[in-house]
Amino acid sequence: MREKVYISKCTSRRIRAFTLVEVLIVLTLLGLVFSLISFSFYNSINSSIYISQKAVEVENFAKFYWDFQRRFSTSNWIFIKKIGSNNYIITLYNTSGEFSKGLVKSVYFVKDGYLWYYEFPYVFGDPLFYEENKSIELLPLKSLQIEVISQDKKLDEFNGKSENIRMNVNLNGTELSF
Repeated sequence: MREKVYISKCTSRRIRAFTLVEVLIVLTLLGLVFSLISFSFYNSINSSIYISQKAVEVENFAKFYWDFQRRFSTSNWIFIKKIGSNNYIITLYNTSGEFSKGLVKSVYFVKDGYLWYYEFPYVFGDPLFYEENKSIELLPLKSLQIEVISQDKKLDEFNGKSENIRMNVNLNGTELSF
């Protein structure tokens, strides 16, 4: 009699699977791809934040320039005093108040590396007077140089009517003329 031999189906077919080395190579490549994607995403987010901060700085600078030009052009009397090497007080008696109507005293001054603005609804009193706790911080200040030209004479300080004067301001390396 013959014996019957049973052959299992598992041994008749070859089982195909990934080796450990192949799995590690695929995981390493996926890790590199995702790290490159996350790095570029991180850089784009940082660039966006930097660009938005610069846009806010440019907007603040443009607003300052527009407001200062408006106040300077409507000023009846201007007082400029140099207090230190990079420190000035500019008082403009004008009709272009931000918070008050009518004739106001607008004071620009430097404190702690920033340019500040103070507005007083009356034009009486000392032009050097301002209240720091009621002032508004305008711009970060790296450098400030002011030159007033009156009757072809260059002045560091000025106290008088605003007729026939020009003012050159170098603010953070940007030249402005009023």
